[in-house]
Amino acid sequence: MQLIIPVISPELDAIQTQLATVISRLSAINERLNAVATQAQIDAIAAAVTDAVTQINAALVGIRADIEDLKTQAAVDVSGLEARVADAAAAAAALADLDMENPPPVP
Repeated sequence: MQLIIPVISPELDAIQTQLATVISRLSAINERLNAVATQAQIDAIAAAVTDAVTQINAALVGIRADIEDLKTQAAVDVSGLEARVADAAAAAAALADLDMENPPPVP
């Protein structure tokens, strides 16, 4: 029986090495699979972006109304503020356009 153990030992070592390689490869594949978002996650992100754009646009409407009120109440230069609001509106529109490139699936 002792003669079999030394013969089996190199074979077991080879099998253990192969198993370690397979486990390492499976682990790498598993990490890649976990890194890929599911469709549900992607749809949730798209919905969150849409909600954020809606909130930004609503805030911009209020800010524009406030700017108009400022113009009537005082002789102040609001051109810088108007420019920043225009920038924010452009950014919101760009986000909305991006979301439309990846619309949610039709139920």
